[in-house]
Formats: sequence, structure tokens, C-alpha cells
Amino acid sequence: MALPKRKSRPITVAGKTYRWQFSDCYRAETNDHSISVVVQLENGDGAKIVGTGRCETRPFILEPAQIVRPNMVAAIINHALNSGWEPESSAGDFRVKNIETYFPD
Repeated sequence: MALPKRKSRPITVAGKTYRWQFSDCYRAETNDHSISVVVQLENGDGAKIVGTGRCETRPFILEPAQIVRPNMVAAIINHALNSGWEPESSAGDFRVKNIETYFPD
């Protein structure tokens, strides 16, 4: 199933066009803020990248201190490609953990 065009953004990496979206989750009981990024070929075929990580929160604000930018998503895509992700494959989701390492300090 393809990512919805209204809630995702296009990005071109290594000559291929993908769509990506991110979401965040705040758990008050643990004061933990997590973020996820999903990437898929623009046509919706093939395997997805599902990236997850933690991010810091601003004091008293329940939104991530880091903003997910296209250059960070491109870095995640390049990492996945270099680690064996085949976008056209139907092998299942490719998991990338600790995506916060792609955020600038």
C-alpha cells in the first residue's frame, strides 16, 4: 500500500523518487519522545524503510526539538541502500534503528 500523497513528501535519491512521512509519539509516563520515518518508492511498490528513534523534547513543549529534514531522510535512504535495502523487493520492511543519529547536533 502506497503512502498517502497528502501526508507524505517526495524525495529523489540516487535517481529514484521516493515518498516519505514521519510521525512522533510522546509518552507522558516515561517522558519519552520517539519518532519514526517511513520511506517507500513513489509508486508504492516494493519494500519500505521503517526508521525509528528517540529525540529530545523542548522543556514544557510536547514536540520534537529536532525537525526531520529532507537531507536527513536522504541520509537514511543512503544508509539503507548501502546496507542491502532493495526498494523494488517485496521482501518486507527494512528496519533502521536510532535514526536520531542522522539529526544534526
